[in-house]
Amino acid sequence: MRKVLLTVFFTAISFESAAALECDVARQHFRSRNFTLSETCEEQATGIVCGTASNCCPLGLQEEMKHKASIELRQRLSFIEDYHREMSLIEMQLFDAYGELFSKAQEHTLSTLHIDLRFMEQNSSVEAFYKTLRTYLLGIGHRHSDDDSPNVIGAALNSLFSDIFVSVYEQTANPRERFFSNAFKSCLRQQNLALQPFGEVPQRLAAYFTKSFHVDHLVMKSVRTLIEVLKTASEANVTNYSECSRAFANLVHCPACHAYTDLAPCNRFCVNVVRGCLAPLSDLNAPWTSQVEKTIRLLKRAQETNYHVEIGLLLISQRLVEAVQYAMDNGIEVVKRVQASCGDPDGKGDLIIKATNDSSQQRTATETVELLTGPAKKLQETADTLQAKLHTILDLFETISERLCPDISNSDCWNGSTRGDYSKTLAGRGVGAQKLNPEVVFNDRMIPNYVKLVEHSLRMKQVTGAINHAAVFKMKPEIENYQVETRQKESFLSDGSGDAEPGSGDDEDDDEGSGSGAAPQDVDAEPDNVVPGSDASQENVTAATTTTTSSSQPTESSNDSSAPSVNASNICALLLPTLLMLIHRSL
Repeated sequence: MRKVLLTVFFTAISFESAAALECDVARQHFRSRNFTLSETCEEQATGIVCGTASNCCPLGLQEEMKHKASIELRQRLSFIEDYHREMSLIEMQLFDAYGELFSKAQEHTLSTLHIDLRFMEQNSSVEAFYKTLRTYLLGIGHRHSDDDSPNVIGAALNSLFSDIFVSVYEQTANPRERFFSNAFKSCLRQQNLALQPFGEVPQRLAAYFTKSFHVDHLVMKSVRTLIEVLKTASEANVTNYSECSRAFANLVHCPACHAYTDLAPCNRFCVNVVRGCLAPLSDLNAPWTSQVEKTIRLLKRAQETNYHVEIGLLLISQRLVEAVQYAMDNGIEVVKRVQASCGDPDGKGDLIIKATNDSSQQRTATETVELLTGPAKKLQETADTLQAKLHTILDLFETISERLCPDISNSDCWNGSTRGDYSKTLAGRGVGAQKLNPEVVFNDRMIPNYVKLVEHSLRMKQVTGAINHAAVFKMKPEIENYQVETRQKESFLSDGSGDAEPGSGDDEDDDEGSGSGAAPQDVDAEPDNVVPGSDASQENVTAATTTTTSSSQPTESSNDSSAPSVNASNICALLLPTLLMLIHRSL
């Protein structure tokens, strides 16, 4: 009997020594991680975080474990905040690039009107036009407007041409230099669309502008939405509720309470904890992935169809000159139409048709290219950066649990209570799947910003729907008809050369208006619309423009946009650049 008692006594001492050793290991572990420890660890602490047999981790320590666990999980999610910061930087770079591009384009448009066309009263019209472009594209003043229709762009362009028509008519058919009344000017503006004094130039330009600006508008809108989702996700504090902090503390700290300081948690145990804590973020996955995929596709489609804002801005000054030249060349017919619609300005005097100013197009298109090359390159580089970043964040919320949980075995690991296997049910992703989660009892009412996350899901679905209806998806890639123009675009973005106006190649009629509510005509209906390309093409455009100006004379009979003289001019525009280039090289 005495031997038995001695055996029990020494066995108890051995257990106490082993327990003391375990606690020493635990205390050393927690001290190294800046936990606050009491002098003794004999206090029983059952059921708070680590379950039974937690004598090495008293109640106060387990509460501190919960607090630190919440902070640690947020730190592990810091990559979401990093993505938010990176996407915000890209948005700012896009904003700056567009802003510089608009400023340079506006400067050149005013210069074209003042110097080339000698229209000195168009400052307010040009400013209003570019303000509309900025507002629509950059969202100034209505960041969350649900009106994605590009018709406002066509309307702004029509308004600009209407104002210019007044100046053109004053120069082309002025009754002995007499003053135009406000009522007569108003009539000219109102009848501009019906009279078509500029031929088809405004409609074709509007068709290109509405499509290209719609694409970039949707891209900017998508970027802003993704940034807001990332911001909310990084600030949601989904880990800052009791169930999550308790489960994560068990995952990362409780092994040390049993002296398992180097024992990793079982993978499925970790996945269950993370999916329970981050269920609201997982629900963002489907709308997030869909929007990012569609935005990437939209960017690629814009490249395939050659629809770019920078090309449209490159076109506008030259198209203004061409439009005015057309009106002056057809001055008699324009006057007849105006008299039929608006009458005589004051009922006195004979209308004098002025000759075309031969110097109106002497400025070269090269100046436009040089002015816009820098901002266009910056915009292209930022768009490439955006596309690469979108690929990076595509599966952000789909793989979030895998990202946080090490890919280790589910045996001989920490299973939440001891060293062993983990055989509990694996919960699915999202809030709805957490009913079967064995590790976390999910309660959405305990999640800050949960409702805001749900609203973001709905918002992303709306943006994705708008992208799906973009007209650019109806178009054919510009391969067969505009190969040379694609090469010119590459040259423009690489070495300061120009570009050519692409065609739309629509499979079906576009439903986007040009400002009048009607569907615009396709740009590819006029293959001779050439703007600066490579160095050689710049010389060609300049020579062709100058030749067209010097050879054009006002028509003496009624003409329309399909008259033979116009077609002949188109043929010259195609053939003269090549001939003049050969002459230039021979000199």
